Amino acid sequence: MPALVWILCFAVYLYGLAPAPYWLDSSEFAVASFVLGVAHPPGHPLALLVGKAFALLPVGSVAFRVGLASAVMGATAAAATALLAQEAATRIGEAWGRRDASVESLLGLGAGLGFGLSFGAALQAVRPEVYALHAALVLSAAVCLLRAERDSRYLYLAALLLGLALANHHLLALAFAAVAAPVALWRARRTPRTLAWAGAVGAVGLLLYLYLPLRAVRHPIVDWGAPTNWERFFWTVSARAFQKSVAHAEASAPLGFALVAELGINALLALLGGYLLLRVPATRRLGTLLVFPALADAGVEALVGFDSANPDAYGYLEVAVALGSCLAAAAVAVLIALCGRSAVGRASALVFVLISGALPAALSLPRVFRTDFADTDRFAGGMLEAAPLQATLFSSNFQTVFSLWYLQAVEGRRPDVDHIHRHFLAYPGYRDEMVLRHPDLAPYLGPHDCTNLPELSQHRPVLLEYDLDLDPQLLPHLLPRAGLDQVLFAPPSTGVRSRAERQSVEWIVEQRRRLDTGEPQTRRALYWFDFQAAHRDCRLGRAIAEEAIARARKLAGTVRDPDLEALAEHCDRPKNSDTIAP
Repeated sequence: MPALVWILCFAVYLYGLAPAPYWLDSSEFAVASFVLGVAHPPGHPLALLVGKAFALLPVGSVAFRVGLASAVMGATAAAATALLAQEAATRIGEAWGRRDASVESLLGLGAGLGFGLSFGAALQAVRPEVYALHAALVLSAAVCLLRAERDSRYLYLAALLLGLALANHHLLALAFAAVAAPVALWRARRTPRTLAWAGAVGAVGLLLYLYLPLRAVRHPIVDWGAPTNWERFFWTVSARAFQKSVAHAEASAPLGFALVAELGINALLALLGGYLLLRVPATRRLGTLLVFPALADAGVEALVGFDSANPDAYGYLEVAVALGSCLAAAAVAVLIALCGRSAVGRASALVFVLISGALPAALSLPRVFRTDFADTDRFAGGMLEAAPLQATLFSSNFQTVFSLWYLQAVEGRRPDVDHIHRHFLAYPGYRDEMVLRHPDLAPYLGPHDCTNLPELSQHRPVLLEYDLDLDPQLLPHLLPRAGLDQVLFAPPSTGVRSRAERQSVEWIVEQRRRLDTGEPQTRRALYWFDFQAAHRDCRLGRAIAEEAIARARKLAGTVRDPDLEALAEHCDRPKNSDTIAP
């Protein structure tokens, strides 16, 4: 049954795989895999090496190839879930003295499909990301830990898989290992030599972090932290750039609702399964291996803060959902064992397959497929193609920099345009890397932001992506064009500015016709674009601010954003450029 789960899930993922780079981190992982760079902290060396291997395949775009790695790993995670549930059902049958191989296989099939075809798991498997790989490694390690009770060789394999998981997403891997490892060793007779060898095998996976400095010395275009010395290496691996956001995160009620939505009816069965397994001494160890790692995985998401609109939030919950599906299968296995009638047991297992696998697929998969996605290419590509020759482009939004990296480094578009990301200048090594690539820009790259852009505009065209933190003194020098602002040495005249404003609005309207505003992340990205445009135009007293606010409200639909409404209220009042604070 695990093989059947793998085939079915992979076929679904392959059908729904995005043919072009997706929003969020997908563009970054695609280009970082292609050039063998250093991805955002903690660097994700294993994901990049796996992505590079798939990027060599002669099929589709580079983004599609790296996404194919996610599809393969997602299918592997689903198969591991099926195998884990099947193993759990076997242990339960042995504990009650009523084994039925067909029932065990069906329960594994139901749990594997219930996880693999859930919204969160499928969404991680149709785009370049790290979460499908994480789930494949950790769930396979869980299978090995369960089997290690009877064969110590599986302990070494589990250690290797967990070491590799630490080289992919160490926070999630640590949460699992910290809970699962003590359970695996609980009441097991492991000699110090066995434990030492297991630790050594696990350390082999951690050696992959040596990839980061080895690649950084080659100065790839994606090089977070430029970890060529110990201080920068620690900055990258420790994910210091994101620790501030974690410190301000708040646990939210939607996290519990998201887990229930992902598991469906299996949520109730999972609670029952956890209770039954922990209550009976013969299955207590099995229950501990399934229950507590699931709680730890969900706890990490609570720590970083759950955002239901962010697909990555569901990636954090993959292991919790998979183990919940296994607990649901365990509950059914216990009930079947108590029933003791083979015909009833097989019928119950078949019903579990239908409810656990078919129902989630029908509800979630239509929201997952990205078969025709091309919005990032159209949006960022439109900005890039409209740039003047030999321009310098300063981006401000993380989605913009990732998309431009992909378009320039992978597809080779507009190599004449120099691209700098403003906010990365505050990160270790980024300014040094940019000065190495563009030595003539050194006077305009400060330790935290770009400087003296009007002066730079005397030598070449300068394009700037607006952000809320932009220096107010720079605002009068901005002339809108094609989704960006051109920086001028002297403030433009009223006539020039009015014509540019109208042309900019026409470009935006034309772009919207080419984009799928029904796609959630496209709509979210465009909303932020319109909010920032309205913020800029309000600070400058431009009449077109009302049009940006109207576009944002249309994208928001029935959802009322207090920040947007407050901005609209400020725009209605007389003001100077400093009235609206960033």
